[in-house]
Amino acid sequence: IDVEETGFFVAADSVGAGTGDNVLITRGGAARVSLGERDVPVDATIIGIIDSIEVENE
Repeated sequence: IDVEETGFFVAADSVGAGTGDNVLITRGGAARVSLGERDVPVDATIIGIIDSIEVENE
């Protein structure tokens, strides 16, 4: 996520992610709706914790 324009990024955590966890986020209006609130001032909402990532060589 590019935060150079403002210098910060606000993400609400709806799943209890920990420091260093890889997470799945949603941004914009969907971030606010996923929290059940339309007036929450967030850039994103964490909606999932990624357990593992697999990369296949081509």
